[in-house]
Amino acid sequence: MKKKMLQLNENHYFCESKRYNVMNTRIKKSVIMAALMLPALVVSAQFATRNAKIVAPGLQEGFYYSVPMTVLRMDFRIEESVLMEGPYCAYADRYLGVKNVIRGKSHQFKIIDVAVNTTGEADPDATFFVEFTHKAAKSVNITLDNKGVLESFSVGEVAAKANDVVANTAVTEAQESPIDTSNVFRAAITPAMGRPLEQQARAAAEKITEIRDAKMKLLTGYQEVAFSGEAIAKMYAELDAMEEEYLSLFVGKRLTKTVVRSLYVKPIQEEYTLTVGKFSSSEGLSSSLQDDGETITVTLYPSMTTTSIKAPSHSAIETATHENKLVYRIPETADVKVTCGSRLLAEQRCSISQLGVLLLAPIGKGQNSLRFDVTTGQLIGVSRE
Repeated sequence: MKKKMLQLNENHYFCESKRYNVMNTRIKKSVIMAALMLPALVVSAQFATRNAKIVAPGLQEGFYYSVPMTVLRMDFRIEESVLMEGPYCAYADRYLGVKNVIRGKSHQFKIIDVAVNTTGEADPDATFFVEFTHKAAKSVNITLDNKGVLESFSVGEVAAKANDVVANTAVTEAQESPIDTSNVFRAAITPAMGRPLEQQARAAAEKITEIRDAKMKLLTGYQEVAFSGEAIAKMYAELDAMEEEYLSLFVGKRLTKTVVRSLYVKPIQEEYTLTVGKFSSSEGLSSSLQDDGETITVTLYPSMTTTSIKAPSHSAIETATHENKLVYRIPETADVKVTCGSRLLAEQRCSISQLGVLLLAPIGKGQNSLRFDVTTGQLIGVSRE
């Protein structure tokens, strides 16, 4: 009986050992097959896209491209004035009875309006390297704009459209010159030069009285020649300008011009209230937050239109290698408000790329061409065989 039980145990051990060997053999075959398939999968990729941060120096054949980020440009139209006292201001009350005159020289600034514009720049956090493998198609057409933003990517013989023009969003600002104050009072002062200042002032006051008398005669018809209504209007305007010129010798002059000053801001995820500068009626617009004046604030109100998109996380896009895929962006829409202190200056609805999501677009498998908006990074065109 004991011998029989021993034989049964040996048979059981033999069966278990045989079953283990069979399973082990199957596992080894599976591992070997998987190991053989892995390089085949990698080799079959025509393109491999990686974030620029994880690209090894001196990587193989390929190119870098960027997804755009949105920059808000706020153009402030400002009225700039130079106030200058007249050379006879000390005698304004004595000879003209005028007390409210300009003293000294000063500047005044006033915001007329603000225009909010958007432009695209290469996003340093969304710059990628596309590597061509030896399986890549022989004919590949790539278009980048002058900032390195991808505009189109096509595989095979895809003709470029004749009207495809790379957008140039650079802003060119005209060279502005300061207000010229060198000859402000010369026309009226010249006839009286060489005499003491008070005599010059008295002569100018007398000239103002003569001009006012001449204006009154034109209005009442007290002249020997019958002028036409058009001629009278022209002469009156000339006398009015002459009176203004002489009067400025006492009360001073305001020289005004309109200028455009711009502030730029790059919106950031989760930071929707941004302080971008200061404005003072005596100093104007400044991008320095240390200057005096009211605070210029930009506030964003995202519409959250991209929250319903099941997009991969930013870290997944940044750390992985994407075979036969290109990274693009769907921008977020936001209401943008610009305020100076408590005063609302501008409100506009804008597409802001970096508040949106990054996605992957397949290329090379029956898909001939992809086209992108160079301002937002949005995929705007797909061509297939």
